[in-house]
Formats: sequence, C-alpha cells, structure tokens
Amino acid sequence: MRRNPEDQPTSVNERSCRQRESVRQGTFRLSTRRVASLKKVVNHARCIRPDAFAARVAFAAAVIARGGETSRKFDTCFEMYDGDAVAAGLMRRAKANPEGNLARNLFRYIGEAGALEHYEQTKHLTARGLAEFAAKLRADAETAWKEQTATRDVRRAEGETAAETTFRDLGARNPQLLQSWAIGSI
Repeated sequence: MRRNPEDQPTSVNERSCRQRESVRQGTFRLSTRRVASLKKVVNHARCIRPDAFAARVAFAAAVIARGGETSRKFDTCFEMYDGDAVAAGLMRRAKANPEGNLARNLFRYIGEAGALEHYEQTKHLTARGLAEFAAKLRADAETAWKEQTATRDVRRAEGETAAETTFRDLGARNPQLLQSWAIGSI
C-alpha cells in the first residue's frame, strides 16, 4: 500500500510520534536491516552480562574462527575478570577440532603460552566446572575491588588526598617509583 505524500511526517518529532502510535496499535514493522542491527546489539548485550561466560566464549570463538576484525565487543569477552577461563574455553574448543578454523587462527588473537597454561590448569574441569571457575574468578575480583575501595575510603576519611592515595597505590605496585620520589628524581 502506497502512502500519499501528504501522509509523510514533516519533522522528526512527528515521525517518532507516528512510530510510537504504530507500536501501540501493533502495526509497526521493522526493516530487515534494522532487525539485523538489533540482533547484533542483543547478542553483544548477552556477552557483557557477568554471568554470560558461555556467550563470551562462543562470541570470541566465532570471531576467531572466521578470522574477523577485533573490536571493542571482542575485547569485552576477555575483560569481565574471567578472561583466563575464556582462554581455556577457547583452547578446549580448538583441541576438540584441531583441523578447524578456530584452531588455525587462535594464536593470532591470544597468547599461546598463557592460553596453554590456563588450559592445563582447568582441563580436569567439566564444562559446568569451567563456568563455575569463571564465576569464582569474577567473584574474587569483585571482592578485591570492594576491599580496595574500602581501604581508599578509609584513607580519604583520615584526610589523605586523592593524589596521595593514588600515589601510594602506585608505589605499592612499583617500589622504584617511591624510591625515585624520595630522592627527588621525579
């Protein structure tokens, strides 16, 4: 059915009002391109949920197997504090099909030594055990973050400035930084 030119919205507001109204009436249709775009958003949203370990492994495996470009979405798969478990899961998939594209491309995307180490640490676990291990890694990281935040809050309550707290934290990780500050070479 063709519309009359007079029926076309004249402004963005009018167009969005018509879209909202058609959604309410159940007559709103999405284009194929828009549906594909929404599916990508939903799939990525599934990957960034902390409890979506299997989805992160599957997404990373799909990108690696097709030799795709790395992106922010791909990086997210390894940044949910369970990246070691994701690497182990990818190694399991690669070893299950050593002739596949995942096995051929895997070490172009992740470090071989670290991936093998994480695989060896977790090869005795079942798939469910690996997911539980990933959950434990995330929980441990969250606990450590909360402890660090609480310590920082106590120091600031005692009158330490944010810069002093940051400098102390950096110095704890790099003692040479504190030494060079003490002798005035910074």
